[in-house]
Amino acid sequence: MQKTHIKNTHTRDVLIGISDFFEGKFSEKEELYTCTIENTKGAIMLTGMDFDSGLSFLNFKGKFTETTEILLKNNNINIIEFIGVSTGNIIFSEGEVSTYLSQNQNQSMVISNKYPSIKSYTFAKNVATEISVISLNVSMFTASSNTEINLSLLKLICWFNSLQLSDKQLYIGNQDEDMSGLLHAFFVTNRDDDTTVLRHFESLIRNALVNQIALFHPNAEKLENNTSLKDDELTKIVSLIAAIEENPQELYTISMLCEMTRLSPAKLQEGFKILCDRTVIDFIRYVRLTAAEKLIRTTNMSIAEIIYTVGFTSRSYFSKIFKNKYGDSPKQYQIKSKIVR
Repeated sequence: MQKTHIKNTHTRDVLIGISDFFEGKFSEKEELYTCTIENTKGAIMLTGMDFDSGLSFLNFKGKFTETTEILLKNNNINIIEFIGVSTGNIIFSEGEVSTYLSQNQNQSMVISNKYPSIKSYTFAKNVATEISVISLNVSMFTASSNTEINLSLLKLICWFNSLQLSDKQLYIGNQDEDMSGLLHAFFVTNRDDDTTVLRHFESLIRNALVNQIALFHPNAEKLENNTSLKDDELTKIVSLIAAIEENPQELYTISMLCEMTRLSPAKLQEGFKILCDRTVIDFIRYVRLTAAEKLIRTTNMSIAEIIYTVGFTSRSYFSKIFKNKYGDSPKQYQIKSKIVR
């Protein structure tokens, strides 16, 4: 079995790492990267792109001569990824999660990460396979200057990320027809003007990702139609959500948030309900709770320090809602986490 570990910082680095390990050939032109492998290890073509907006794209097509596992270490946080199988099958694993994705079942997956992770892609021996991976660095995308154009995707990002507050990170389902179509269309396009084509393809990727995530939304139409808020007002709330996630320790009040966004309390609540399916206070509470859980699990800070760090003011209240969510008191949870570590 062939196995390689690659640091996944940018698509370019991934293709260079794969090229080096499998003795392939790497090339780049403008923002388009390719890796070709034609030897005893396999016959594979990989194509990838990174965009300034935080979007990236990677396509794998070919087969290995023996079972092969590629491990990608991702040190970034707040990433949403789509993985679609057009031909063949793969086994995808991350932590304790492992799933079989097959073209026969038209399967795809959308996964959200707010912590560094290692993803495993296992390819069967001598099985022709084509997969595509679209990644979105949410922090970069949220900071993008063209937020009006990206608003549909931003709405879905807010909804999808809010699922993690309920410990739900991965959705498996059917692949959107438009998604599979656009992935193939790019490779038959006449690319006399690479820059123009790549920019157009970035727009197609963004729209396809909107459609793909929306497949998992219980009421996707609500995001588009059932609101009195204007696009610029929703954009302000998107930015506010990102700010709260970045700085949960701030002592937020409704009046403070209204002043920050220049929105009325009613509009503020409506926006949070649409984007996160939570009230403002509920969203802040669970962002803090999620941040506290991570600190308890990954650091040696005391419970008192953690409570202060994430913005809670009452230890008894924090202990109550923590136990309701995680089943243990903060101290019990900390002890168990240390044993696992």
